[in-house]
Amino acid sequence: MLKISFFKNLLFLIIILMVCFFIFEGVYRIFNFPQYAYTSPIYYYNENIKMITLEPSITGSLQTNDVSIKINTNSHGMRDLERSYNKTDDTKRIALVGDSFVFGHVDFNDTFGRRLQNYYNEDEVEILSFGVGGYNPNDYYNYIKKEVINYSPDMVITFLYVGNDIVNLSQQDKNVVYNGYLVSNGSMNSAFAKQKFNLVIFLRKNIKSHAFFYELVYGKKIKESTVKGYVKAYSNNIQTNYNIEKVEYKIKEIDSFLKERDIDHFVVILPQKVQFLSDEEFNKTYVDYLRKNGNFSEMDYDLLYPQKELKKYFKENEILFLDTYPSLNENFSLFFHGHDTHLNAKGNELTVKLIVRFISQEYNSVFNGK
Repeated sequence: MLKISFFKNLLFLIIILMVCFFIFEGVYRIFNFPQYAYTSPIYYYNENIKMITLEPSITGSLQTNDVSIKINTNSHGMRDLERSYNKTDDTKRIALVGDSFVFGHVDFNDTFGRRLQNYYNEDEVEILSFGVGGYNPNDYYNYIKKEVINYSPDMVITFLYVGNDIVNLSQQDKNVVYNGYLVSNGSMNSAFAKQKFNLVIFLRKNIKSHAFFYELVYGKKIKESTVKGYVKAYSNNIQTNYNIEKVEYKIKEIDSFLKERDIDHFVVILPQKVQFLSDEEFNKTYVDYLRKNGNFSEMDYDLLYPQKELKKYFKENEILFLDTYPSLNENFSLFFHGHDTHLNAKGNELTVKLIVRFISQEYNSVFNGK
C-alpha cells in the first residue's frame, strides 16, 4: 500500500509540475518575454564555391528579443531581389559585403541594400546585397573572389563590424551547417555536427521559456563570458593587436584584389553597442572585471582602440573607409535594438545616409544618386 501511495503522490506531483510549466509557457509566450536569437534553417554548404552561404529560394524567419521578421532568399542564396550575373553596359553595380549587419536584423525594406537603392535609379545603379550572418573578414574575401566578382560590380563596400569580426579571427572559428543551421566553433567531425537530433535547437524552436530557464541556470556564466569576450575584443594587449593585424591584412587583400580589377572599394566600420558606454557604466562593469580577472592596465584600456588602429592602417595603405561611430554616438540609443546588438531601422537609415554622402564626396557623379 505504501508503495502504491508513493507512486500516486509522485504521479500527482508530476502532473502538477506539468500544469505549472504549461501555464508558465503560455504566459511567457503571451507577454513575449526576451528570448535567445533563433533563425529558421536558412544555411547550406554551397558546393560550387566551397563555402557556407544562405540557401537559395527559401522562406524562413528570424526571431530575437526585439525582432520577428521573415527571410526570403533569391535563387543565388542572397537576401535580395532576384539577380542575374549579367548586367547591361549602361548599368553600374554596387555590392554590399558583410555579416548579419548587411543581412539585416530588420524588415527587408529596411536593410542596407534596399535603403541604399532608394537613392538610385535601379536602371542606372543596382545595389546587390551579399550579407551572411556569421561571416568574418576571411569569408568576405573568399565570397568576393568566388561569387561577388561574378556579378561584375563597379564598386564593393565591405562592412567591418568591430566585434566578432575581430574575435572570430582570433578564435579561428570554423562554421559548419547542421540541418540548415549555422554551427559555430565546430568542425565536420565534431559530435555536435553529427548529431541526428539537437536538443538545444529543438528547445529554442519549440519551448519559448527555455531561454528563461537557461538564463536562470547559466546566467552568471553567460554574463561573465560576454564580458570576457568584450575584454578580448577591445583591450589594448598583444592578443588584440594580433587580431586587428589579421583583420587589417585581410581587408588589404580584399582592397588589392578589387583595385587590380579596377573596382572601387571602401570599408564601412560598424561599432558595437558596448563602445557607447558612459564612463560611469564602463568603470562599473568592465574595469572592475579587468581588475578581478585580468592583467590589464586601466590606462591601456580604450573602447575605441580597434577603430583607431584600423583607421591608422587604412590611411597608411590608402584604403578608403567610413567610420560610423561619431554619427551613431550622437544618440546611439535610437539606432540600436533594445537587446539585440544590431542596428535597427533608424540605425540602418542613418548608416545609409552616411554612405551616400561618402560616395558623393569620394567618387564620380555616376554614384552620386538621386
